[in-house]
Amino acid sequence: MQLTDFDGRITSLDVGRGQGKLRGFDPLDDYVTWIKANGKGNARIPIDFDRIREFFNDKLVVIDEFHGSGRGYLTRLLGEAGARYTVIHAQRDPELPGLDYANPEEPFINPLKAKVTETGAHLGLGMDTDADRFGVVDKGGVYFRPNQILTMLVRYLGVERGLTGRVIATQTGSPLIEVLAGMIRGNDANKPAKDALPGYVSHPFYKIVIGGREDRILKNAFLVPVGIKYIEEIRRVDRAYQSENPLPSNWRDRILIGGEESSGLTTRGHVTDKDGPWANLLIMDMLAYFGTRPENPLTTIAEIWDDTVRMPGLWEIFGCSPDDATSHTGRVDVDAPLEAKEAFIDHYLNLNPAGKIAGMDIAYLGGIRYEVAEMQLVDAEGDDRYQLRVRASGTEPINRVYVESKDPLQGRVIIDATLARLEALTINEINAAYSQWRLVDILSQTSFTEKTWQAVEAVIDRKGWPVDAVKDKLVKLMAALETRNRKIAALWLDALKAHNS
Repeated sequence: MQLTDFDGRITSLDVGRGQGKLRGFDPLDDYVTWIKANGKGNARIPIDFDRIREFFNDKLVVIDEFHGSGRGYLTRLLGEAGARYTVIHAQRDPELPGLDYANPEEPFINPLKAKVTETGAHLGLGMDTDADRFGVVDKGGVYFRPNQILTMLVRYLGVERGLTGRVIATQTGSPLIEVLAGMIRGNDANKPAKDALPGYVSHPFYKIVIGGREDRILKNAFLVPVGIKYIEEIRRVDRAYQSENPLPSNWRDRILIGGEESSGLTTRGHVTDKDGPWANLLIMDMLAYFGTRPENPLTTIAEIWDDTVRMPGLWEIFGCSPDDATSHTGRVDVDAPLEAKEAFIDHYLNLNPAGKIAGMDIAYLGGIRYEVAEMQLVDAEGDDRYQLRVRASGTEPINRVYVESKDPLQGRVIIDATLARLEALTINEINAAYSQWRLVDILSQTSFTEKTWQAVEAVIDRKGWPVDAVKDKLVKLMAALETRNRKIAALWLDALKAHNS
């Protein structure tokens, strides 16, 4: 239209309304009405608002709206349930005051953790700025990661309530999901076909280095790559992961629940995308269910988790962090230059069958070069309930390291060894810096550690580069960086200033 100088046919709003071309609607009211209609002539999962009202009658919920588009949605739903709540970060503000990052995960969910602790609230629920992700803080300010929440929801929806449908786990998901999916009664028609191989494993770019294709086959849950689009794809395929055309009329109702480690989920009949307010409401419904049952009531997320991992065939699982062996964090995000990220994944895909990781044998190793490597490790007793994944984020300039470990101390050993490998590869890139501009570009993408700083000092001294010149270039580069990388660069700038003084 611009190229042809086409008339945009401007008209007044009043005329447009009169002609029926401009119609108003209330998305908040429509959404709440739609949720309350779940299960009424449709296959969507109904919520028991009366039970939520009973359980949360004397309890407080804290909602963190992250200054985002989810403002008013979850509070309206809690109002419908008669639950008491307080809200933080409720104002629309693109600058996100009071937040380091718009992400309802640790450490960015720390303000919600603090508010739950301060107020003595029973539960804290967060959403990111576009409200498609969820975050859960239990009584006492304890964060529970998505892999734990998804595990409990599979138990709640399938095992406890007896709802059926396909259960979908991503390659970075909890192995407990497969076990629980097998406990859902009358769900055989919603399991993968016998010996069906996940689509991504049969992709020509995917390479199995150690182990066999049978090691990636799940019997009870569908296995997909990271990303809600791959979870959604399972609505549209047959039980052998093959696309169906035409789709049956009930294709939206094929799944029971699908979720990813990065805080997104969807359920049967729901919108074909992740939905933060819905996920948080479902979590409240789960708490109310377990908290009001007459025998063995479980009143906190922690109690539900502890009871779940003690079910026959399940086990306690830890997603260890470098700082806390007993942590349930499960993922470490590490900044590193592109060349180090690619070399990091390739290092694992180049291991031979006799190779070891953190002193452990490798039962399975496969992946896609430059993108992902996934491993199953075996301890000295032959126990293979240890998972390691390394992948380059598809949305942020970082590498993600995932650990799911039966033993928390061994999980810490695994993640420390993995991060040490990435650090060594990053130092190789620092040492190979051929100019000051190349060095500052590397620094803007590199996590600051004692060893990487020593490498930077050494290369500056070896090249004879004036520290002031390196600082000036880093300052100029910072003006063009995104917020995350600007913060990383600021740490390096502070270190260079201290070095110069």
